[in-house]
Amino acid sequence: LVLIGMNGSGDEHGIAADEYVTLLELASMYGGEVEMHPQTKSSRSQATVKNDKIKELGWQQVHKLVDYINSVKENKN
Repeated sequence: LVLIGMNGSGDEHGIAADEYVTLLELASMYGGEVEMHPQTKSSRSQATVKNDKIKELGWQQVHKLVDYINSVKENKN
């Protein structure tokens, strides 16, 4: 979840995980074959969010993406 202000500018109170996961890493977590397509004009190679200000207000990450994905995979079996 990322909080974004009007016209793409924000107040720098982004909410994001501490770890950075690429789309390829995300797809690999699910397993199986990954098919890559050429980058388009709207593709973003990366997007990081500064969460320092929201942490100053007391927010902290509770869950990790890899743990969530593993729980989804376990529940499918």
